[in-house]
Amino acid sequence: MANGNLSKLAGQVAIYGISSVVSRLLNYLLVPYYTRIMSPAEYGILTDIYALIPFALVVLTLGMESGYFRFAAKAQGVEERKKVYATTWGAVLTAATLFLAIVLLFDNQLTHLFGYESHTEEQLLPYVWLTGAIIFFDVAGAIPFARLRQEGRAMRYVTIRLLSVVINIGLCLWFYGSGAPFGASCDWTPTTPLFALLANLVSSAVTFILLLLSCRGVAPRVERKRLKTIFAYSLPLLISGIAVTANEFIDRQMIKFLMPAEESLVALGIYGAVVKIGVVMLLFTQMYRLAAEPFFLAEFKNDEFKNTGAETMKYFVIVSLAIFLFITL
Repeated sequence: MANGNLSKLAGQVAIYGISSVVSRLLNYLLVPYYTRIMSPAEYGILTDIYALIPFALVVLTLGMESGYFRFAAKAQGVEERKKVYATTWGAVLTAATLFLAIVLLFDNQLTHLFGYESHTEEQLLPYVWLTGAIIFFDVAGAIPFARLRQEGRAMRYVTIRLLSVVINIGLCLWFYGSGAPFGASCDWTPTTPLFALLANLVSSAVTFILLLLSCRGVAPRVERKRLKTIFAYSLPLLISGIAVTANEFIDRQMIKFLMPAEESLVALGIYGAVVKIGVVMLLFTQMYRLAAEPFFLAEFKNDEFKNTGAETMKYFVIVSLAIFLFITL
């Protein structure tokens, strides 16, 4: 029985891991495409917005994904598990809706927070609207995605994730390839970052619709007492999540606000593109972990485990250095 559960877990880890690698690799292929059609300043805007979105996602999901996993596992029966899902989803959906309402009501004021002095307020409004809508759909779909994982529906989870990436890439190629996909009525330039955000919005909306179809039968409904208990558990995770996200993305904001305004977006665009090169190393590390974790779990009782571990680490370091040198040179 234990071996069967371990095999099931290993299979799901492999599915999630491979899908993550494929998704990152597909998105990575857009980087050289973007850097060839956009100016450094235009790509700097895209880099900045995609550094702001993770902060919003962490704050607005309220740490409820981990809270849902915790309390769904403790739930006594299917009905109580559904109530945990309804409460956590209701809380996150409420936060996402309030956020979108604030964005739409105070869009003019929010344009000043972007700090793009080369753009007028009217030019920045589409950025505010598209970014707000992307965040709304991504936050609203966070708990349904968590439910798929909690229920072990790995293939459904992976299919929706990969479909979202394919839609995003396909629309990007169409928008930028056609130059003016909406005709003369659209005054967006053929290289504007707005097309990338629009493609992202469509893929996020389609993803949310598919999640609704996959998680039918439970409507979002907040039970205050249950929410209070779950949020008490989730709050430390929310705080740590903000810290982790800041550690990963705050460098973009430092470049934008510490450098002279006339140079910051160009520098940010170059920096953002160069940082993406590290994705190649990250992909190798993920693939190694996918193979190494189940191997070590199976072999740790063997007498030669230490020698085997040392040998695998040696070759891991050798290959990592080779990838690093290849990228650098």
